[in-house]
Amino acid sequence: MKTPNKDGLGHNDHLVTLDRDVALAGFAILESLLISLEERRVLGREEIHGLLSDAAETHREQAKESDDGPRHLRVARLIERIRHAGNGTKPYRFLR
Repeated sequence: MKTPNKDGLGHNDHLVTLDRDVALAGFAILESLLISLEERRVLGREEIHGLLSDAAETHREQAKESDDGPRHLRVARLIERIRHAGNGTKPYRFLR
């Protein structure tokens, strides 16, 4: 039987929660950076889309070579979702 931590979560549950928290923080930072880069005209929308497409393709390639292929495919799909979210009137609002 797992011994709960002080927050009531078991060790593995705590790691999963931490992983999700880290991922959500990373997405919030990414969203802010993409919006800022576009608003300041450092990068155009097409350049941002190209960067995201390249990142997704990198993970698709990693999926072919890695023991953790399914995870890389999920990451590639998520990056594509982020890229497509930038096509709306509110750019990159993929966290909603």
